[in-house]
Amino acid sequence: MKNNLKVKACSLFLFVAMWIFLMPNSIFAEKNVIAEWNFNRDNSTGSISEGDLIIKDASGNNNDLIMQTYTGGHLTNDKNAEKWEDYLKFSDESTNGKGSIEFSGVAKDKGADFITVKEAPINSETFRDGYTIEILYYLPKDWTNNDKWMGILARQVADTKNVKTMDEPQLGSTSIAVSNCKEVQYLTANADDSHMMDSSVWSIAMDKGGQWYHVAITCDNEGNIKSYLNGAESFRNYDSTDKGAMKGIFADSNDGRFRVGSSWWKEGFQTLDKFLNGNIQTIKISRGALDKSKWIIPNPEKLAGDFGSNKEFSLENKNNYNFVFLPDTQNTIKFKKDVMNKAIEGLIKDADKGNIKAVSHLGDIVEDYDSKEQFEDSKNIFYKLADSKIKTMIIPGNHDYLPEVGFGYDNKAFYLNPKNRPRDLFYKEYYGKDSEFLEKANYVVNDSPSGRSSYMKVRAGSYEYLIIGLSWYDLGRDREWFENLLKNNKENPTIIVSHNIVDCSDTEPSSVEFSGVGEEIWKIIKKYDQVFMTVSGHYHGAGNKIYMNDNKKPVLTVLADYQFSYNGGNGFFKYAEFDEDANKIFLKTYSPYAATLSEGEKTFFDVNYMMGKGNDDVISLNFNERFDFAKKFERENNADDKKDDRIEIPWTEIKDNAEIITDKSKENLQDNLFIRSHHEKTYPVKVTSILTENNKETKNEIKKDDEEDYKNHWAEEFISKVLDKNLMDLYNGKFYPNRKSTRMELVKALAKMQNVNPKDYSEEVFKDMDKNSDENGYVIWANKKGIIYGYEDNEFKPNREITREEVAAILNRYFEKFGIERKEFKKIEFKDKSKISDWAKDEVEKAVSRGLFEGRDDGNFAPKDYITRAEISRVIVNLLS
Repeated sequence: MKNNLKVKACSLFLFVAMWIFLMPNSIFAEKNVIAEWNFNRDNSTGSISEGDLIIKDASGNNNDLIMQTYTGGHLTNDKNAEKWEDYLKFSDESTNGKGSIEFSGVAKDKGADFITVKEAPINSETFRDGYTIEILYYLPKDWTNNDKWMGILARQVADTKNVKTMDEPQLGSTSIAVSNCKEVQYLTANADDSHMMDSSVWSIAMDKGGQWYHVAITCDNEGNIKSYLNGAESFRNYDSTDKGAMKGIFADSNDGRFRVGSSWWKEGFQTLDKFLNGNIQTIKISRGALDKSKWIIPNPEKLAGDFGSNKEFSLENKNNYNFVFLPDTQNTIKFKKDVMNKAIEGLIKDADKGNIKAVSHLGDIVEDYDSKEQFEDSKNIFYKLADSKIKTMIIPGNHDYLPEVGFGYDNKAFYLNPKNRPRDLFYKEYYGKDSEFLEKANYVVNDSPSGRSSYMKVRAGSYEYLIIGLSWYDLGRDREWFENLLKNNKENPTIIVSHNIVDCSDTEPSSVEFSGVGEEIWKIIKKYDQVFMTVSGHYHGAGNKIYMNDNKKPVLTVLADYQFSYNGGNGFFKYAEFDEDANKIFLKTYSPYAATLSEGEKTFFDVNYMMGKGNDDVISLNFNERFDFAKKFERENNADDKKDDRIEIPWTEIKDNAEIITDKSKENLQDNLFIRSHHEKTYPVKVTSILTENNKETKNEIKKDDEEDYKNHWAEEFISKVLDKNLMDLYNGKFYPNRKSTRMELVKALAKMQNVNPKDYSEEVFKDMDKNSDENGYVIWANKKGIIYGYEDNEFKPNREITREEVAAILNRYFEKFGIERKEFKKIEFKDKSKISDWAKDEVEKAVSRGLFEGRDDGNFAPKDYITRAEISRVIVNLLS
């Protein structure tokens, strides 16, 4: 009996095993997943070079993607027409180590993208029960405004006439694209093509290039559409009306395919608009509005890095004082006015604690210049400042009034014209010359010809400051008034605020330069020594830069704009804390709104202080020397604190001479932190150096687990050699071979190869290096040898990632400075030689012919790619040989 049972059990087991083996893969597909495309070698067939690459549908639902090619702006079946690797290539860049596909975006009329195969079931899917679209996208550092409105994912229609309720049917029936402000825009027609969206869904902005972003768009079974970026929910979602009118996605029965990596604009003879620039790792489309726990990355906030600190608001020194600037509040006023209301109430509450002397708005009070409702909402919030004891000035931005018809907002012929006529419906009524606001804030003088530029004088510390607010569209009309104001107030240290003075880099929001408007303002203020600072908004970013005026006096320019961040800025204001004792200005980004939230109420993005470069900086300013023109007053001290002259603040310790932290063992940091010096003040923020819980920097002395992350790696032999010779470091017992290498890592390795003693080089050459550190010694040695140079801002930027063509140039200088003799090899022609910068063409050719550097296995050199630590190890071993 027992034997019979055993035989039956075995037979049943074999039957089930055979059934599982033979059954279709689609039966085991995750129930809600319709398609999942992982853009890597392991999940593909065919090849890029042949133009027939296929990305397999990992869900098992047979929704494969096939590569399609273009020339002359149209599809082509001629697979020999171009070298397709110039437009698409596999990349090691990824969040999971499996790689991605890089879309070059280099050409507008030729290249490649992907589309679902004709027989794919997803082509007819209408998603009536809701959907979730997820994309893992890498925004490159070379993204520019030329890439605006590039498409990531779209659904096609056979003819634009086939879809009636898509706002821009030239795009198809669904479009996910990247805007000029690096927001993800989502636009679609519903399943029945019966209801047009009255506005797109917009994500918050992708602030920084060179990092991964997780995009999620969800639609529930009632047609409510939401957008998320790295887990941060958008403040511009779509609330469906008419009992779920926006349910589902329209599928054209003649062509409902999904396309990846390009944007179309089907009009007349045109098809293609432009290709994507950047990498895609994964796209996943599921039924229903998935809970975050079921996303590709359940905690996508980790991609945002170290976002900030929740330490309590405090002054650095009890005698310090603050000027506060309110940047671009339009999105909070329109979409999240409760956030702005709490932020303003918190600012007023902190007036004594922060010794806040004055507040100035930077313009763009509201989103829509013709919305009386928005101006009324702003009045209910900002008039509280006029009723407080804090001196407050409000200036307009381009959303608060418009140029004349026929002129763009940045048209110089308009804003420099003294006889222009801006379309001002409500700004002057609420904040201009005869407004109720100025009746309350009677310390603000508004006698400018436009009635929109104004100024106020503020006593703070040892000085009486002059703060001038310029109306952008009235620069021509108010110019003479502005110059007379400067001529007649030469004893007052002066701050200029205007909506538009400095712009920022497309992918580095802390890197700022004068805008076109700013150049016109600079032509005036550079003649007046009392102007020492400007503050502006308009461009989404935060940073600062020092310019020298006509008399070689420093002028600090500050950019602050958070309008496309979480909650439309989340109540973040720019605080400029002046410390006359330490001769410093502390520039901080603080949200009085977030500070009102309990720990249970806070999301990942609800931090009190936003940290990092551009958001938390220290500027050295010798007040006595810079303000040698100024009339001095008896020092105003903060009476709230009668104890010691200095107090301990929550996130660092400042003594009489602020300490530069050079010994990283003093700080117990997490895996993603590094110490960055800001002139004389330092504190931990995100990115590279790694320390253990025992406060010891973990380098080559840890050997037992070293091999784990580079064992069987293609560079294992090279990595072992550089570690044995102590030319490169381990971090936390790991090498991280695929991590991007930095300028400092390369310089350090070259210096160690020459047995450089860093203690022999202790000069202070670069302002972002500590002259007593070993790292500084290596850098000074390399600089004196002419191997590597600093930047125009007198910084070395040791933690900046370094491209392959930059490495080639450095290797050649090293090679030549030390007279190293090396047999030269024959010249190699790389497929992507046209992508090598003109200045680097000879450098790359020499480095490769000398055997110092190699190309990639696919025949490309990849000059703009950032070199990895594994590749650096191979370069160093090549030098050793």
